Amino acid sequence: GLIEKLKVIAQALGGVLGATRPVTDMGLLPRHAQIGQTGQVVSPTLYLGFGVSGAAPHTIGIQGSKVIVAVNKDPEAPIFKLANYGIVGDAKEIIDLLVDRLRDRTGRGEQNV
Repeated sequence: GLIEKLKVIAQALGGVLGATRPVTDMGLLPRHAQIGQTGQVVSPTLYLGFGVSGAAPHTIGIQGSKVIVAVNKDPEAPIFKLANYGIVGDAKEIIDLLVDRLRDRTGRGEQNV
């Protein structure tokens, strides 16, 4: 599923998977993975936000990021004001493309990326 693909990306890039509050509220990721006002404050070298709207409670937690790359299908999403790089597109499609590229680069299957 989608969460597994995001874990593949995080692992391949030496990162960890974080989430917005709605994602943790739905139980898709544990509460300790929540980033923002009611969660963790992070300062990664690279923050990849897939489908993140850019609501203030979440962006409070990512402001220390060195580089922010945002993917959202809404070109007016507030996250783009904070992002260093923005991709207007469907997050699920971009995730699939990125997983495929990472597999091509590493020459490994999904479980080993």
